[in-house]
Formats: sequence, C-alpha cells, structure tokens
Amino acid sequence: LLRDRQINAFATLGGYVGMNAGTVLAARNEDEIAGVLAHEISHVTQRHVLRAVERAKKDQIPIMLATLGVIIAAQTGGGSKNGGGSSKDDAIQAAVIGGQALAAQRQINYTRTSEAEADRVGISTLYRSGYNVQGMADFFERMERLMRTDSADAAPSYLQTHPVTTQRMSE
Repeated sequence: LLRDRQINAFATLGGYVGMNAGTVLAARNEDEIAGVLAHEISHVTQRHVLRAVERAKKDQIPIMLATLGVIIAAQTGGGSKNGGGSSKDDAIQAAVIGGQALAAQRQINYTRTSEAEADRVGISTLYRSGYNVQGMADFFERMERLMRTDSADAAPSYLQTHPVTTQRMSE
C-alpha cells in the first residue's frame, strides 16, 4: 500500500502488486477493493508485465531500423530550403517522431489487450474467492465518474492505456 491519494493499482515484475491509498479511500466496500486486487493479481498470473517487456524488446529493433531507413533516405534524397529549414531536416524529425509514436501506440494496444484479459480473469478470481463480482464493475463506474469530473486534465480515451469505458464496465 502506497501513501498516495491518487486512485491507482499496479502489478510489477516479480509478482508484486501495489495499490495507492487513494484507491482504498475511493472504494465503498471490500468487494470493490477485492475487485481491484483480483484484476492486478490477474496481471501477475497472466504474465502481462513480463510479456510487455519481451514485446517491447522484440519491437525495438524493427522500429529503430525502420526509423534509420527513413533517416538514410532523407539524407540521400534531394531537399530544398523552405523557411530556414530543409526538407531533409523535416523528414528526419518526422522519422524520429513517427518511430516513437509507433512504439507508443503498440504499447497502448498491447496494454489494452492485457487490461481486457485481466478484467476477465479477475472476475473469475473474484467469484472463486467468494466476493461479489459486481464490486469490480461498481468501482469502474466510480472511476469513470471521477475521471469525467477531472476531464480537463485527462487524455482522450484513445490515448489512455486503461480507459474506463461503458464497454469495459459492461463486460
């Protein structure tokens, strides 16, 4: 348990699960806390953190090579001056930013898949543990309301790795 008022819980390498005090304070009952823990335990049992690290390593070389290829093509191609910069500089900058964006998007997609799996496995774990499975959905609903209240600071749902959507709550 971490002394932090934000609502958050996480699983890390080695099977450790952490939860912020804000998560406990936001929960209305034990079933909701059990739902959060069941979700995080599912990340451990399904090896999501380890698989994410392995996936990032696997993606790193092809993305770097593609970025390097675009940079080399920009360097060897002709470029004209426009407004103080060159089209070569623009192409290089676009290649670097594009490579970073691709890596980030692949991580978001993978994380969302892991989140859906952790929800499904977590519900089963919650049920087998004798807790009310509705606790997980109730907590998601509360998180969604809180996120809506703080929406000025929130990223759009398509950029979030853990969006709380009506689809996620209904599933």
